[in-house]
This record gives sequence, structure tokens and C-alpha cells, in this order.
Amino acid sequence: RASGARIGSARRERTRVVWRIATATIWALVMVSGERPQRWSRRAQAIGMAMRVFDDAYEYAHVRSQFGRPIWENQKVQFDFARAWAELTAAWTLIVDASARRDRGEAITRIASAANLVATETAWKAASDLSTHFGGMAFTQESPWLARLLDIAPTRVYEGANNIQHMVIAKHLDD
Repeated sequence: RASGARIGSARRERTRVVWRIATATIWALVMVSGERPQRWSRRAQAIGMAMRVFDDAYEYAHVRSQFGRPIWENQKVQFDFARAWAELTAAWTLIVDASARRDRGEAITRIASAANLVATETAWKAASDLSTHFGGMAFTQESPWLARLLDIAPTRVYEGANNIQHMVIAKHLDD
């Protein structure tokens, strides 16, 4: 029986280091630009939390067995992870692009709202989709996975609910 305790920590630690560096880079850009840091950290936070769920689910998919083989060997499971990774990487790239534009002094209202929207929605979708690979383990009290998933939900609301982001983007489409 696979459990959260058996999941390797090397991959998780590597991800933490990468996201700490990435978040520190975003904060440095924010401090130079004068933008409210909470808005940029919200974007990075959502993606970082989703990547933690991704890493945990990835490790678990390799140790969880169904019908005598790891669930990772199923093509559908691999496709789910490939899609989640691609979407999270694209969302992170949008965050970095918005940060670079701000650093160059460009108007970023539309791209910043798009980064908010895409980062938080992508993080929620990827984490909720991947949590299905934990099976019933995701919903037990001794498992941290449900709490991690639920921690992502508020990122879609604070610092401007995503419906507001839609309005801001629409307002600036002619810019």
C-alpha cells in the first residue's frame, strides 16, 4: 500500500528550491517596479502550490498500484500529467513576461490581469485534476493533499476576484 510517507523528498525539495528562487526573482522585479507585491506573489503562490500538488501526485502515481501495476503506466495518467505540466509552465511564463514588461516600463494592466487569471485558474484546474490520482487517499485526515488543494482555492478570489480580472482584460482589449 502506497502512502504519503513513502513519497520521495528529493524531487519535492528540488521543486521548493526552484519556486523559492522564482518567487524571489518576482519579488525583486516588483520591488524595483513599485507595483503592489501582493499581486505578483499571488500569481507565483498559486503556481507554486499547484506544482507541489503536481510533484506529490507524480510521485504517488509511480507507487500506487491498480490491477497489479503502477497507475503511472496508464497512458491517460501520463497525459494528465503532461497537460498539467504544460499548462503550469505556460502560466508561469505569462507571469515572467508580465514582470519583464513592467520592468521595461510598459503598460501592463491587461497582461497583469491575464497573468492573475491564468495563473490562479490553471493552478486550481491542474491541482484538482491531479488530485484524482490520489484516489481515496486525498480525502483522509492523515493526508495533506486535500488541504493543499483547498489552499489554492482562495487565490482565485483575493487581490481581485477572477471575474474582476475578466472585466479588466475586456476593458483594455483596445489598448
